[in-house]
Amino acid sequence: MASCGAAEAPSCLPPGPAAWFAGGQFFNHRDHRIFFRREGRGPTLLVVHGFPTSSYDFAPMWAALTARFDVIAVDLLGSGFSDKPVPYDYSVFEQADILERLTTALGVSRTHVLAHDYGDTVVQELLARFGEGTCSLHLDSVTLLNGGLFIDAQQLTAIHYLLDSPLGVPAGVLTSKPVFKTSMKKILGPVGRARDVDLDGWWAILNYKQGKRAMHDVIQYLDEREQYGGRWTAALARAPCPVAFLYGAEDPVSGDTIARRFAVLAPHAPIVRLPGVGHYPQAEAPAEVAAYFNALHDHWGSPPAGAYAYRGVR
Repeated sequence: MASCGAAEAPSCLPPGPAAWFAGGQFFNHRDHRIFFRREGRGPTLLVVHGFPTSSYDFAPMWAALTARFDVIAVDLLGSGFSDKPVPYDYSVFEQADILERLTTALGVSRTHVLAHDYGDTVVQELLARFGEGTCSLHLDSVTLLNGGLFIDAQQLTAIHYLLDSPLGVPAGVLTSKPVFKTSMKKILGPVGRARDVDLDGWWAILNYKQGKRAMHDVIQYLDEREQYGGRWTAALARAPCPVAFLYGAEDPVSGDTIARRFAVLAPHAPIVRLPGVGHYPQAEAPAEVAAYFNALHDHWGSPPAGAYAYRGVR
């Protein structure tokens, strides 16, 4: 593995993202640099972000996670501080390969997982491989935050469709900071909109290495969800490890509709519903997410009374 320790952050970054960058390292994958952070002690926890943001989404709950786990947070290829080649045939399968290669290089053979959005789909592929006996990682548990786990149950926005269309390249390039922030606020819940979620930091990281140009190529994962949805749904249904869904209920993209399907698919899996929270629970309600996440790991299979507020969403 080729990596670097703490690095001087680019001058264009605001303080939050600059500090996140400085605490990271790089891993080489097919001549592309993949950014990751590793911190904490305890069982290993692999954290996987969504689209179009980065591992920085988990900064608000980083201290809580690292207090209990040896946390590895990765920026997927095309995102965050990782390389963003354009044009490029981005694939969920290659992103899963990257996670396997990185953890192998770090000497990690088993891990818990916490994933969000696009990262959910990448982890579903890891689950499929784990069930097939072809994954280099032993998955001890998988907790999924808001994400399009089932292609027919997610409610895509106009921005999703635009970026996935032939107009996706110019749409991405022409996206402005006000448009980005307005779009993000629409998928935050009232809790998130009232909280000081670092949208300026998210925007700065998106623009790092001209990331707006890569959005059209990266979002082709939506087409893969269509093509391989059966494989990834089956992976959840047959998961050989504990799984849970922890989600913001006010998410217009992947909230209650996904939870209802998850409840049918995995009837014994914990589902945590966070009222007032939208698509980014880890940034909107980090303390609550950390508390429920810890409760899962304290009482998996026998949760404390009242901890899991689902079973009855309409």
